[in-house]
Amino acid sequence: MTDTITTVEGRRYRLVSCALRNSGQGWGIIADAGHQPAGALSVVERADHLELQHPVAAVTVSSLQVTPDETFAAAGLRAGASVGLNLSRIYLYDEPADHITDQVYYDGSRWVSETGVYSITADGAVLTLTHESMGAGGSIAIGNRGGLLIQAGVCTPTTTKAALYRGAYGELVGVTTPTTGARAYITRYGRRAVPPARPAGVISPGGNLWITALLEA
Repeated sequence: MTDTITTVEGRRYRLVSCALRNSGQGWGIIADAGHQPAGALSVVERADHLELQHPVAAVTVSSLQVTPDETFAAAGLRAGASVGLNLSRIYLYDEPADHITDQVYYDGSRWVSETGVYSITADGAVLTLTHESMGAGGSIAIGNRGGLLIQAGVCTPTTTKAALYRGAYGELVGVTTPTTGARAYITRYGRRAVPPARPAGVISPGGNLWITALLEA
């Protein structure tokens, strides 16, 4: 077989290599004057991953590497592969945030998250802020305005409890009807787990994913 590499042990390996790009019309293998794929048939765009089709079913997998180029690397894009004998699934990940933060304020009838980071519900003097998943060990930093003290409460990966008080320390009273304009800055720290990025939304006219694999033929 002329398209395979034979090792000293007598095993034959097929090279699979290509560059993938999405310029806005979907992901595809680059084949032009400066790029020539080897052993890669096609790439199929799924909801949360890309599928790279190999030419024939392999006997075993030696290795497969997915490398973002300098454009994607500068944007913090990461990639990983689940490698199979006849196709490989490539997952893309955005750089995870190390914190989330927003200003929350009372508009006279409800609590509002200024830029929509939090979804807020109030139960008496306790606010529950629902948000994207953050590290369970994160902390809260609060800035207080409007004569209102907001005390950090129980935190889970996707919720933050905050209790509303007014008065001097030692004589704090729970507040169920805050003053209009009362506001605070609430921050959750803790690097979060990142779900796979939607491949259709990863678009760059100059960003490539470089694929190199050795599969036993």
